[in-house]
Parts: sequence; structure tokens; C-alpha cells
Amino acid sequence: MVSISSRFLQSCCLIVIIVITHQHQCYGKETIRGHMQPLGTHRDPEGHVDIFEADQLPSAAEFFNKYVKPKRPVLFRNAAKASPAFTKWSDEYLLENFGNLQVKLESKLEKKVVPIGDVGLGRDTISHFLNTYKSRDVYIVSQLPDPMAKDVKVPPCLTCGSFHNRIMEANLWVSNGGTSSLLHKDALNTLNCLINGTKNWIMISEEHIKNIPMAQEPESEIGGFSMLNVDKVNMERYPNFAKVPWHYANVSSGDCLYIPTGYLHQVRSTGPKNLAYSLLLDYNLIHLPQFNNSGCTQGRDYETLDASKIVWNYPGYGSMTMGNPSPWGIRDGFITAFKGNKKVKAKNFVKFIRKHGLVMEDNPGRAKLQVKAFKQFFDIENKEYITSEDVLNLSFKDWTTITSFLDPDSANREDFEYYNIDRRMIKKVIKKSIDKSTGRLDKDLFLKNYQLIRGSIPFGKKNMAILDGNNDGIIEKEEIKQNLEKLLKLFDTEAVDDMVVVTDRDYLQGREEDPERERLLADEEGNEEDEDEEGRSPYGDDEEGEEGEEGEEGEEDPRRDRDEL
Repeated sequence: MVSISSRFLQSCCLIVIIVITHQHQCYGKETIRGHMQPLGTHRDPEGHVDIFEADQLPSAAEFFNKYVKPKRPVLFRNAAKASPAFTKWSDEYLLENFGNLQVKLESKLEKKVVPIGDVGLGRDTISHFLNTYKSRDVYIVSQLPDPMAKDVKVPPCLTCGSFHNRIMEANLWVSNGGTSSLLHKDALNTLNCLINGTKNWIMISEEHIKNIPMAQEPESEIGGFSMLNVDKVNMERYPNFAKVPWHYANVSSGDCLYIPTGYLHQVRSTGPKNLAYSLLLDYNLIHLPQFNNSGCTQGRDYETLDASKIVWNYPGYGSMTMGNPSPWGIRDGFITAFKGNKKVKAKNFVKFIRKHGLVMEDNPGRAKLQVKAFKQFFDIENKEYITSEDVLNLSFKDWTTITSFLDPDSANREDFEYYNIDRRMIKKVIKKSIDKSTGRLDKDLFLKNYQLIRGSIPFGKKNMAILDGNNDGIIEKEEIKQNLEKLLKLFDTEAVDDMVVVTDRDYLQGREEDPERERLLADEEGNEEDEDEEGRSPYGDDEEGEEGEEGEEGEEDPRRDRDEL
């Protein structure tokens, strides 16, 4: 049963006051409502999203039919209070119980430079984050480490029937408040549960996306973001945005908000500490013809989030699986393609799966990886045919294994730093960190210069250890010559291009390049460097191999054996 609380009525009054305050302001010759004002002032809201109290949540079938299938947001008031996390997750408790676990970091200005933690670029321990986050421009947006799952309870409407095995992953959000997201849409259905602070959401149905300026992305991408400056919407540049209706959701500690796949939203968080967890549900749920109600008996209670029931896990260290594709989509696509008693010649297998849309053709980088993964998984080199039986006999675990290789995100890797810095950068850092009087590497200067190219101190020390061949703490010129290529190979990485194109200059404000970094990387005229007897630089040739250093197609990544799934 949908209810209206006093908090809801207060929120309505607040929204009305904000709108009245801004709607009569004049800009230039004509009044354009909402011009250069925060997102949401361009027109009155349509109202608050539906609300259910925690003791009156919808049944699984009702939730699916009224909200999941038709893609409608809904708020579960006080539902997060059923989780032990609501009372336990103080800074002190998190430090004592989970302090050594690793999490991903983001800047408060979304899409800005990736911040550095005590593990490396974009990676921090929970203990270091909690001891520093109040004075840093960072927050945790990370896959929830598995050990923390025991403190999370899942509402009964998500634990039976067609929702079985549909929790793709769980995420963790922590900040000191004052964060503001872009207007964006996510690929997965999300239940975002707030433990501390408040979050105010602007919600826009994707049916209005034609009137919203979005960054250009491949059609196969379900998520995406708008180029609107959410603090100062330029209504003159985007007059069609005035046609876009919106709802709002005011979320307080203890509440859970359901956001459907593809539903546009913008979030502002307040409070001295903002902490939330989210459960991400398979987007393929919306394609189910009807809900399977098996096991959905009345009177069922909240269940503990069992890490073994989450499709994509993260133990709290090593590489994450955050944002991995859904095995259900891959599975369903193959079953449909091989429907009936099909028998496909192995030599025609790649052509067959491409014909049936099982490869991301609009992203060449991902398409190449996917074709390679499918060929290896189905072992087409050693088979004459791939049959319907081969496909139908695969378990869900098999589909999860193959899906893990289809869309890798370098930001999930513990060595992400090596993907963010190329060999040209590291060679320049070494070159500019040599003590001219001794020819040795000035270690303090190296760390300083390495940080200028957005490297971290932990990885900077690892890099110096590789150059220090005899481990005596002194890096001689000869050691640099002998060990340089070994170090550079770590930076010979190739992340898959997400093919996102941003054309709006307003979006780029605050995300400009670091001038000191550019200065370090710039070639200095007349800069002389030491050469050996044959006239070669011990620090490598900056121009050599910029195009052709990657090796032959199919050559193994020298770091692959570190964390291969």
C-alpha cells in the first residue's frame, strides 16, 4: 500500500518554495525558466515517486509487475533499518572489522581526475579512507567487499521467484557529504539503501531522452550520462530540455530507493557523512514475459545478503568485477540463437554469433575481446561443430565464467595505475629524475615527478624496486639500462576504449589537464641526456615504438597471469 508521510509533505513544500524562488528570475532580454540554475528548476516536478513503508512492502510479483517490468522508481521507507549495517556501520566499527579491505575511489566532481589512495591510483584501504575522507575531495564508489555482506539484509520481494540469482553485485558509497552526480542512467536495476545522511534525487524517465543532451556512446551501452551542467543548466543552448518532466525522491537514512535500468537520475548528498550500499539487479528482468512466483510465500522475512548468491563477487582485495555484464543476457542470447536442433560448423561459428547479435559490433575493442573469448570457451579449434546441446548443457556458473572475459574494465584492476600511465610518461619521469652529478636516480625527485603524472607513492616505490637490480637502495645508471625494459613492459597496457564522445564545453569545466603534468611531459629544447658508447640513451628513445611496440596480435599481456579468473 502506498502511503504519504509528513516528511513527504514537508519535502513537497520545500520543492515548491525552490521552484517559486527561481521561476521569475530574468536573464538577458527574455526570461527562460531554469536558465543557469540547478537542474530541476526548469519546470514544476510531477511529484514524489511512490512510497511503501517497510512493514507494507509489495510482494515480489507486485514489485515486478508494477515497478520492474514497466521501469518505474519506488521508495521503500525505512527498509534499510532491517540491516545490521544501519546500527553497526560507524567509522569505528568499519575500521575495526573491515579496515584492511580495499575499495575504489572517485573524485567528488564526477568524471574528474581519479584520486589516489594508499594502495594506488583509484584504490584505497577502508582504514586510510576513513582516517582522511573528511579533509579530502574523494569518496568511495566501490564494489562491496564480500565480508561486509553479512551486515546487509535483502527485502523479501527480491529473494524469490524470478529474482533468484539476479543480484549481479553489491556496491558501497561513502563520502563526507556535499557530493553531486551528473545526470545519468545506469545499466542495471538498482536498490540504493542509505545508512547515513540524506540524498535528494531528480528522476527522469528515459522516454524523454531525445530532449536531453547526452554524451555519445555506442548503442550497445545501456548506461550513459548527460552533458548538462547540473548546477547551471544552459537552457539557451538546450531549449528542448524545458519539455522534460521530472519526479523527485527525498531519501533519508534508513530508506531504500529503487531506480530502474536506463532511468535518468541526478543525486545530491548532504550531511557530515553519507554512507549507502546498493544492490544491482539484472537488467534482463524487464524482458521476462511474466514473473515466476515460485517460493514467494507470504510472511517471508528479510534475508542476509549471502555473498555466494551474488553473481559478481569481490573478496576485498585484488581485481574487482564491478560493472561486469549479466550472464543472463549472454545465456539467453545463445539459447535463442541455437534454438532447435542446431549444428554450426566450427569454422562458421564466429560468423554465426555475429549474425545473431551476440557481439558488440559498435565497439571494435570489445568485439575483438568477445570473439576471442567465445572461440576459446567453445574450443572451436578442436571441434568440428558447435551444437544446441553444447549450449544447453552449460551451467549458470559456466555462463558466469565466460561473461567475466567479455567486457573488462581496467579501473577494476589492482594495477589500474599501469593502464593510466604509458611508457612515454614513465621514461620522461626517469629522465627528469637523474642526478646530473652522479648519474644515479634521485629517488625523492622520482617520486615527486611520478606523482605529477598521477602516479601513487606505493607504485612509485614498486617501480624503483624493479630498477634497483641488486636491491642495495641505490639505482645506478647501469641498473637503469639493464632493468628499464622490464619496468616499461608493465606500462605496455591497452585498455578498451569506451568510445564516449563529449562535445559540451560546460561539461568539461573543472576537468582540465594538470599544467604541471603537461610541463613535465613536454620536451625541453636543448635538453641533453647522457648516451652510452654507441650513442643510445640509457632511458630509452621517446619516439621509438610509439606505434609498433604492442607486439603481434594475440600476444599475451605480460601481467595476465596475476589475476586471471
